[in-house]
Amino acid sequence: MKKLLILFLSVIMMFYISGCSNKSEQLTADNLNHVCFEEIQNIEEIENLNDETIKALSVIVRTNIKNGYKSENKTREVPLSEPQTKRIKGLINYTSNQVLADTNIADNFDNNQNSEIQSKITYFVCNNQNTLWSKEIKKHELLSFLNKQGISLASLSSLSFSSNDDGRVTELTIGGKVLPFSVFAEEFKLESDKITNVTSSLSSFVIEGIGKGFAKDINVCEIDNKNAELGSYFDLINKLFPKKTIILDENF
Repeated sequence: MKKLLILFLSVIMMFYISGCSNKSEQLTADNLNHVCFEEIQNIEEIENLNDETIKALSVIVRTNIKNGYKSENKTREVPLSEPQTKRIKGLINYTSNQVLADTNIADNFDNNQNSEIQSKITYFVCNNQNTLWSKEIKKHELLSFLNKQGISLASLSSLSFSSNDDGRVTELTIGGKVLPFSVFAEEFKLESDKITNVTSSLSSFVIEGIGKGFAKDINVCEIDNKNAELGSYFDLINKLFPKKTIILDENF
């Protein structure tokens, strides 16, 4: 009987320790703000953006983190100064607990349903959308990429793109096969979906393009410019995401 009691208490203790451990791993408002800062501080020229733009970005970044996405921004070469760090942290803290939710979900006041928002909100910084870029892709790399897509080809001789009315590429035709451009662009880290030229050699393709970002991406510079006419970060969010709204997520 004594052994059974000890065993029972041991099991209870294990559940208690496990529960405490899981609770400690959950993001709180404060450490989530810290994670937001770690990402936002690496955005190019973040110190030159206005207050409302940084507030809007903090809501976007916090939403991404909540949905399991983390930015791939490289660590900036020159760290922010102490006053810049203090300013940006203060603006992030101003939006504590605020995330984006679909409007119909927010109207039902059910934050648990907010888990349905799974898509990553991508953004970039570009003051000059006329910047030219080029990317060389080896044909053996392309063949390996196609194989991952379930397409087996022995060789490659042609590569072409289909664009919409805005000049943004939507599809890729390679070896007679059509694929979504987004999959191809992500695989080979292309800078934009505006392709200007493709040349071929025996061993590779060279893809040339213009600008930065993709149709679904947010240009932070445009947010900053719009701020003068739109005002608060709430207005910026409403303009950028007409089908979403800002809610307070009390789960943090």
